[in-house]
Formats: sequence, structure tokens, C-alpha cells
Amino acid sequence: MKTLGALALGVFFSCAPNSPDPLYPQNRNVSALNFRDLAPDAKKAIADGTYPESLSGWKLFWEAPVDTNGLNGIFIFSDTIPNALADAKLVSGTGDLDLSGISASLLAKLSTRDTSWEIPSSYFRDKSGKPGLQGYSVRTDTVYYFSVWLRYDKDQAGRPVPLRVFLGDEYPPTIPAIADSIGQTKAVLRFDRPQDKVNLFDEEFKGPLRSIEVRWWRGLSATDSVKNEVESAFLPDADLQDTSKRQFRLELGPLAYLQDYSYVLVATDVSGLSSTTTSMNFTTRDSLFPSTPSDFADTTPAANVLQLTWTAATDTFDRDSSNKTPLTGFPNHHIRSYTVVLDGVAVDTVDLLKEGPARFVQGVSWPISGQASRFAWNGSEWTWRWPNLRPGTAYEARLIVRDNSGNDTLSEAVSDTAPKSSNASCDSGYVPVEGAGGLKTYCIESHEHRNKDGAVQRSVTWEQAQAQCALADAYLCSDSQWVRACETSPSGQLWNYGSLEAGQFGDSLEWLQNACRLNTGDSSGLAKGSMGDPRCVSAWGVFDMPGNLAEWTRDVYHTAPDSLPRDSTRAYTGVSDFQSTPYVGTLRGGTWLKLDQPDKALPSARCRERNYPAFANLYDTLADKSTRRRPNPAGTSIGVGFRCCRSPR
Repeated sequence: MKTLGALALGVFFSCAPNSPDPLYPQNRNVSALNFRDLAPDAKKAIADGTYPESLSGWKLFWEAPVDTNGLNGIFIFSDTIPNALADAKLVSGTGDLDLSGISASLLAKLSTRDTSWEIPSSYFRDKSGKPGLQGYSVRTDTVYYFSVWLRYDKDQAGRPVPLRVFLGDEYPPTIPAIADSIGQTKAVLRFDRPQDKVNLFDEEFKGPLRSIEVRWWRGLSATDSVKNEVESAFLPDADLQDTSKRQFRLELGPLAYLQDYSYVLVATDVSGLSSTTTSMNFTTRDSLFPSTPSDFADTTPAANVLQLTWTAATDTFDRDSSNKTPLTGFPNHHIRSYTVVLDGVAVDTVDLLKEGPARFVQGVSWPISGQASRFAWNGSEWTWRWPNLRPGTAYEARLIVRDNSGNDTLSEAVSDTAPKSSNASCDSGYVPVEGAGGLKTYCIESHEHRNKDGAVQRSVTWEQAQAQCALADAYLCSDSQWVRACETSPSGQLWNYGSLEAGQFGDSLEWLQNACRLNTGDSSGLAKGSMGDPRCVSAWGVFDMPGNLAEWTRDVYHTAPDSLPRDSTRAYTGVSDFQSTPYVGTLRGGTWLKLDQPDKALPSARCRERNYPAFANLYDTLADKSTRRRPNPAGTSIGVGFRCCRSPR
């Protein structure tokens, strides 16, 4: 005989109060009161909408009370017993049990060992007059109540525990996932047919639906529906009744342009039970692109500086009119952002919505005093100043304008070749850096040194790095050469690698992580063919000095370097005094590896920061782990490479 497990849906039972009751102790109640239908055909009969013809096997089940000391009987009532009636009639202690007034509801008295009771067929007598098996049937439109009460010899008895049994439809339809597409004056919802369970034993969830409705109102909260008019639309009845149709579409509209709205979807079955989604929000948009920026132009004030200018763009029509021409009288009207694309890479964005659109009006400059940004608005024109242009190389710049609806317009390209930073001539793969003081003009590799396959070379010792540069008819760059290529500009200013690590333009560790692969755990920038990010270029045109790999330099590490001789490249030479180790080099720049001391990531990337030899082991960690190892300054690391220098041709 099939067994239907303990049922949760549609069956409600109550437990004793959470706080102790002096009259009805918690430990004198049955628990987990439920029912099971063991009749083999009952489940199918009810699911089919008919009444079961076999009533045998319907049982109540429960768990024994915690306190069985003095328990002398278990009573089953055919009703829920009100507390007041229980207080008055279900007395405990010695003597007769006073059941006057509720004796008609008493179905059985059981032994103290019983934890189940078979419900007699007589309990299901059909009171509606409809025919059943010999006048008895379990109906799906009738609620059945039971109470189980414990009698004790003395002291207090437990409170009656009620059970409500209803086999009919108490299940609202399920709400499917909703896909919405938002337009300028309407929104469209698409969703699968909601499923409905028609009775306790229904496992197919194919119950008929009465209606599917969408309600919407202006505003982004449910409370806005009280102060704003709520509109609604219903799914056509023909679509609802077509059971072969599994996907539906509902349209919201007409809607106002660029307005915030909320909506809910309501599904109702034939029993009148409804399910409603939580309110979901959207903002109407337009389908037209913003105006193309006019007067988009480029200049190069310095070999490493690109400056772009353009007049303000506007959206293509106003929310309160059908005018579809650019609104030139309203600069930056409904414009969300400007993005600069340099050599095919989006390198910088200003978000007008984030900054506050009230700032970008005629006659008002931005940024306000004390702030710094690569973007600037003087009240009539935009300027973008980029300090990381590669001297002597060709460039192409475009501007992407995005409106508040997410529509993008791409400007025409402006292109040119940046001025040279030096008259010195360097071989392919090298860029010139003008010397200063005792440092002569030199050529430095524009990328970290690569092997014959074109991948960035790493995991070499200091001495191996020197040997590799010698094989390339070059030499390992000195500290002085590395620092000058990193922090200065052709105009002679200290440039701090485009002011990236200095935070002048709001840049920080996050910027260097995104642009220079600093402390990311991502070594993809070392692969063959990796050309470097145009955001991570020094003023002389050198890539990736603050990140990618830390780099050996030719200077010997010494606690008092000024006591050592210097060669023509201003490198300190001689013997290191570090832990009695005669030959120990120095490191510059940050690495892609995640350091075991995160606070060291940004300082290690700075141009003037000398990373002491022990840091070679600090870098020697796996990408997904962080373990400090014992110092081995002359060792190798997957996070350390090098860069070669040579004299100009």
C-alpha cells in the first residue's frame, strides 16, 4: 500500500505557546500532528477532481509528549477546542472528566502508547446532500478539524493541539521569471505561463487561470502607487484559455519619456487565489542617439600630452516635445557620459550623472576648485588632457557619447603623430630618453624584456638578467635610467608616471590594478603578443613600469650606496654589504602577483621606491596564495623580470 509522507502544504497545525503556560504545560502536548492517506487510490482520485471511494487507511499521526509521567489517556475531538471551553471543561486530576457541552465532538479515547489513530469513515459523512460511498466521502471543498488532548492523573493537562485538513485548492499560482524591455513610451513584459496547483495532491500544476494582470504607476516605490494613478492591463482571455500557449506578452503604456515607473504582475486562479510580484522598477528611455559632438579636435601641447576638445553634446529630443533635432540651447542635455577611445581602447570616462548634471551648465566650470580631472568643462566646451601619449608614435582618438537611455554615438576619428621626445635614434623595441646631469641620453626597452618567442621573460636571477641583456647587445638598465624613464617627462617635469600613483586625478591602487596589472594575480599581460595598456605608459613611452613585473636594475644593493663607485649610466657598482652576500641587485616597480603584505603594493609601484633584495622573495608567491618565504635575495621569482638599455645609434 502506498504511503504519502507527512504533508506540509495545505495542512496547518499549531504548537504550544513559546512561553510556559501555568495551566497548560508545553511538555504535556503531542507534537508534529499531521495526517496520512494510505488509501491506494485516494491521491489519484482527488488529483482528478473526484472523491476517493476507499476511506480506509486515513490516519492521524503525532509524536508522544515529552512528559508521560501520570498520562492516563489521549482524547481525539472532531473539532478545534476553543481555549475558554478547554479551560472550563477539560479539567484534570482525580474524579470524572467533565465533557458536558463537548461530548458530541469526542471521537475516541486512546491508550497512552498510541501515536496514531485511524479516522473512521463516519467522520466524513456527507453533509451537503451530494452522493458519496454509502453517504461518506472525503470532499475537496470541505475543511476537516481535529484536536488531540492529553489527560493526566494529577496536576495540569496539556492544551489541545488542533489540526486543520483541507484537500482542496489553497495554492495561488506561481509567478514566473519576467523579462522586460523598456522603450521610450512603453515597456513590454515577457514571461512563461504561471503554474497553479489545484489541490493537495496535484503534482502537474496545470490548473486553469482566471486572469493575469500587470499594474503600473509612476515612482520607484510601492508607496508611490497611493499618490499616483495606478493603471493596469490584462492578458486577453483568448490567450489565457489557450492551454497550448506557454509564453505571454503584456505591454505597459503609454508611458512618459524618461520617467521612473514601478509595476507588479498579478496572477489569479479560478478559485480566486492570487500571487503578486514585488514591485519592480524601470525608467523609460529613448531610442534615438545623442547628437554627434561638434568641433571634436586634437592637439599635442607636449610630446607626451594629448589634448582633445569638443563642444557639449545633447540628447536628440526633449522629454516634453516631439522635436527630434539637437537641443543646442541645453549643453549636455540628458547626456550620461563621455568616453575617450585611444587607439581602439576606451581609456577614460566622465560620468555626468554620477558627478551631478547641475554642474554641467552654461557659464559654470567643472571641476570645482581644489579638484583635479583629466576632463574639464569651462561652461561651453570640454577639454580632455592625457599625459600618457607615446612620443613619436601615431595615435587615433574617438569620443563615445552616451545619453541617459544608454544610446551611444561615436564621433569621427582624429589622428596624428605625436612629437618626438628626443632626436636620438633607437632600434626597434626601444625608445629614447634624454639624459640629465651626469646621465647621458640612452635607449630603453619600451616593454619588459621578451624571449625569442615574444613572451615577457621572468624567473631570472640578477646575474642572468645582465647576461640576457648582453646577448641582446645591450645592458641591464641602471637605477638612474629606470627612475628617469619612469618619473620624468620630455619637458623636464617630474611626471610620476602620469600622476597615476600620486592620485592627482583621483587615481589610486585601483587605477594601477586596472591599467598596469598591479597586484591583480593575473599574469595575462606577460603572454606573447601582449602590447600593453595605453593607460600604463610613461611620458617617454615606456609601458608597464609600475606593474606587470618588478624589474632588476644593474645597481648593486648597498646600505651606504654613495660609498660605491658609479659607472657612465650612474649605476652603483662594487660589492654589496647585504648579509655578507657580495653580489646583490636591486628591484624597481610593482608586480602582478598579490603580495602577502597588501599595503606594500602601491609603494612598491612608485618610480623612486627601491624594492630591497629581500622583496624578491616577497614576490615569489603563487597567484592564488600568499606565503612569505625565507629571504633569498639572489633568487628568482615568477613576479620579477628586467628591462635592457643601450646607447643610441
